[in-house]
Amino acid sequence: MTASSEPTCPRCGERGRKVYDVTPRTLLVDAAKARLDGRRELRFCKRGDCDVVYFGEGGLWFGTREVRVPVFQKSTARGRFACYCFAHTVEGLEDEVRRTGGSEAPDLIAAACRQSLDRCEETNPQGSCCLGNVRQVVKTAVARERQGAAVSRCDKQLGHGLPYTPMWIVVEKPREAHVNDAAELKRKELATWTRVVPGWMKWDEVLVRCAAPVSARILEMARIGEGQRVLDIASGTGEPALAAATRVGSKGSVLGVDFVEPMLAFAREKAGKQGLSNIVFRCVDGEELDVPAQSFDAVTIRWGLMFMPDPLACLSRCRAALKSGGHLSASCWAEPQRNPWAALPAGIVRKQLGLPAPAPGPGLFAFSDPERLKSAVAQAGFSDVQVVDQAVGWGPFDSAAHALTFISELAGPVAALMAAAPDEKRAVIEDEIRRAYAAFEKDARVVLPGVTWIVSGTRD
Repeated sequence: MTASSEPTCPRCGERGRKVYDVTPRTLLVDAAKARLDGRRELRFCKRGDCDVVYFGEGGLWFGTREVRVPVFQKSTARGRFACYCFAHTVEGLEDEVRRTGGSEAPDLIAAACRQSLDRCEETNPQGSCCLGNVRQVVKTAVARERQGAAVSRCDKQLGHGLPYTPMWIVVEKPREAHVNDAAELKRKELATWTRVVPGWMKWDEVLVRCAAPVSARILEMARIGEGQRVLDIASGTGEPALAAATRVGSKGSVLGVDFVEPMLAFAREKAGKQGLSNIVFRCVDGEELDVPAQSFDAVTIRWGLMFMPDPLACLSRCRAALKSGGHLSASCWAEPQRNPWAALPAGIVRKQLGLPAPAPGPGLFAFSDPERLKSAVAQAGFSDVQVVDQAVGWGPFDSAAHALTFISELAGPVAALMAAAPDEKRAVIEDEIRRAYAAFEKDARVVLPGVTWIVSGTRD
């Protein structure tokens, strides 16, 4: 492999250092065979401000958030092992010294070292590299018990001599809860958007027409042209993927992904009716995107990023998928007050049902702050990041009641809130929303206003 073709960190572009130690390679391969797919060469990202720890070919990476995979950790690690072959934690050794008052320290060191050496011989060709740590931790703990001296954590460089203290990520209860929360959020999002699939099919013509200016702006900011390869994430029922397929022509191609298969089934049907043979739709979670590295000229995401529990993971994978000089363009809704089409009904439902304000996290307005959106894209490694606003108008509808039907059958989060209302409250809620929407009536037509941000960035 030549220097120019060597894998680089998908987050920061660092070429990294090859990993020769058996321990991390063995553990990663055993823990993530599906992701490694036979690719055993790993590199360690040397940048201290990068979340990636190990990376390989094809955009494969293991980072500080990979709580279920044991990897070398950087200085931000919370877990601390005296023996990095998983024999003994610092805390466990200190607790043992505290329990015995230090009287059994020699026996403790001997037993720990013997056990560690046995484990090292199984997985680490460097043998007893952890044993000095075990001795130091026990001795400093004894000093604390006997003299009141503060325990000094060992920062000895282990393994392949990297400029970070080698530690292992520990699967702690709070982090397990975070993983479970993310899985639960995704389950709810899937249920929410599956519920409104019939509405998206019913209102497709209105949705495509009203959102056309946003789709066109996204394609423009992604600099999509003839012959390009385009990746569209959160394609839903097909936009802006179908518009991109028309723009790139027969010499180009588009891959559209979404995690709601019934929506993609409708998108495939639309592609067939439009005679588009250069587009493929796949059911894939945007945060778990697995496409060849540097294989696309542009990536687009229309109104999907804000619903992801880990949007940075998605953005990082987008960057890895782009060729050098490729462009990203994504849209997220602006502030609630600039989007009364959604904020008004959601606020009315919450008020009538006595529900609290939505907690911070994934949701319709997760990236309503343009600086936060810009920062997330920059943090994923994109350069020349810019954010612009784009007006959206839903309608025209012949009445406020017609507008309410459109929103309640199409907008997943609003539909989910209204579905939670008991029957005895539903009529009151709908009446109040209709009266609020009536404020946007002009010349016997109702148009619900909105504003979306569109962010763009470039992979250097």
